[in-house]
Amino acid sequence: MGAKLAQPERTVINVLGDAAFGIVGMNFETSVREKIPILTIMLNNSGMGTYFKSNPSTCVLTGDYAKVAKALGGYSEKV
Repeated sequence: MGAKLAQPERTVINVLGDAAFGIVGMNFETSVREKIPILTIMLNNSGMGTYFKSNPSTCVLTGDYAKVAKALGGYSEKV
């Protein structure tokens, strides 16, 4: 969001994973509410990085993040 405010004429792309969305996903709502147009690309591997082997029961992530983004007021596409 700071990059978009600093360079409003440029396209700002935010790339994060599904675990990162779980940690900072509500910032997406902030960009919608404040009308700061950014493009967020979320890579969904349904897990937390390389931690699958250590404790799979707590490292497997689920959820329809496209629906979450839409519920927060943004436009979303699942590809």
